Amino acid sequence: ERVGKTTLSKALRGEAIDTAEPSTDGVAVHEATFALPDQPTRVVLRVSVWDFAGQRVYYLTHQFFLSPRATYLLLWKWAPDRGDGPSEQERQLFFWLRSIEAQAPSATVFVVGTHCRGCSAEEQALMEEARRRLETAFPSLQLRFHLVDSCAGVGVAALRTALLEHAASSSATRLEVPTRWLELRDKISDAGNATRDVPLLSLDDFQTEVAGADF
Repeated sequence: ERVGKTTLSKALRGEAIDTAEPSTDGVAVHEATFALPDQPTRVVLRVSVWDFAGQRVYYLTHQFFLSPRATYLLLWKWAPDRGDGPSEQERQLFFWLRSIEAQAPSATVFVVGTHCRGCSAEEQALMEEARRRLETAFPSLQLRFHLVDSCAGVGVAALRTALLEHAASSSATRLEVPTRWLELRDKISDAGNATRDVPLLSLDDFQTEVAGADF
């Protein structure tokens, strides 16, 4: 809890940060667009950022939303532990990495240490030890490691660039989807968001939207 997921999400999307913002309740979904780097023509990437609450009560329900085509950011509040073996926070990383591995065995996971404005050589060495333990435990996952401080802007640009470079080379990004399907998806999403405080659509309303689509 309170590792800075929402704050980092806003920093990556270029939004203003509110340090007094309450913790996420359940799952918050945000849409964002980015221009992919190093493309021969301008390519705009549209992403859905799913901000999962960190409270333990949600741990089991989060499993339903893990997808093989997603890219994951797994955050931990970086606090060097000079004891032997993995720290408590590192053990929590193991829990989530096992959960991701079960649903998406070859997923790319950006493991992000937060609240890190500057790390000493000793702290960097401890981070390397943690990296080796995680990479040894989860050889099928594609693990990438970053240190950030979202409020100070430290490491955020480098993380954003790494994410966009990964997106540019990902097979999920190049998946071809019919334009009409995308238009219907947006129409359904807009209808659900406009009708209630909670973005849900009844089966009858869904069928009405599909029947009115130009397929």
